[in-house]
Amino acid sequence: QDETHTVGLYYGVRKDRNDPFCMIYVVNSARFSMSARIIEMMDAGHHVLLVADECHHYGSRENAKIFDFQTSPSFDDALYYAMGLSATPRCAHFEDVLVPALGEEIYWYTLHQAIHEETVSPFVTFRVAVGFTGKEAKQYGDLSTLLHRTHAKLLRAYPSLAADAAAFFPRVQALAEELGTPESLPRQYLNLVRTRRNLCLSATNRLRCAASIIRRQRPGSRILIFCERIDQAEHVQAWLREQLPFQTGLYHSGLTPDRRREVLRDFRDGVIRVLVTCKALDEGVDVPDALVGIVISSTLTERQRIQRLGRILRRAEGKNQAILYYLYVNKMTDEMTYLGPEDEGRP
Repeated sequence: QDETHTVGLYYGVRKDRNDPFCMIYVVNSARFSMSARIIEMMDAGHHVLLVADECHHYGSRENAKIFDFQTSPSFDDALYYAMGLSATPRCAHFEDVLVPALGEEIYWYTLHQAIHEETVSPFVTFRVAVGFTGKEAKQYGDLSTLLHRTHAKLLRAYPSLAADAAAFFPRVQALAEELGTPESLPRQYLNLVRTRRNLCLSATNRLRCAASIIRRQRPGSRILIFCERIDQAEHVQAWLREQLPFQTGLYHSGLTPDRRREVLRDFRDGVIRVLVTCKALDEGVDVPDALVGIVISSTLTERQRIQRLGRILRRAEGKNQAILYYLYVNKMTDEMTYLGPEDEGRP
């Protein structure tokens, strides 16, 4: 093989140094090394092409260090080319970080195009409402009453918080960090919001509903179950394992790489048919055999809804239609956790 066309890897324990034609970086490692490498290449008169996959992650304060080369006196724009890839590029620092580093958006491939061109499987989505148990409903009511009272106290103590509804939570969080005590009014408010949110996420009937949906699927259908946190995913998998012996597996970032590979292999081979996961499977993992997705709990972000839909849309032999179920607690705070019409313009 021509040495000028070798491919290197740069991450954790592996950092290739043989000056390959193409170097593939893991983002966490690229933060502290790739910028210097780009400047070295430009000093040597080489052109540089930077391809940033899932580029919406690169807008954070830490990941934006990847683009530090732009401030170097040696940076030569004539030698620099870049391309960003993302189904959901509009992150918090899209305009001030991604656009200067990667350029303006130049192409959109919509979900409608992908379906029409048979790039992805046809799909249907269902919103499924579940109710609280009596005990949970009382807890929710008590928390809501206390939350409303605390909200009123917060606005009386900090009237400026009422000026901008969109900035309310970030400003409350900033206040809580500034005051730094767990007894502060902003911290009490945030703790109540978190507690009520966790009650919604862990509603008992979410599990019962998921089990019922699984039993209604065709035998052998591969099913992904999405949770919000690792501890919830572990709880859901343990509960389902009792309902569906020998059918479920668990995948999350807390498992070893070998264990994650083993679980995905078992899922693809049909050794297990139900895979419980959380954010670790939202991006970059190919599971084309998944026919059904059940979102037991989710954030309200458009990005996560789209990424999770994408896990079940990959085409596979014998896969005629994918199905995604969004579970939500009826008339509660997470009611809008579903894929709405506003999301249909992006794949």
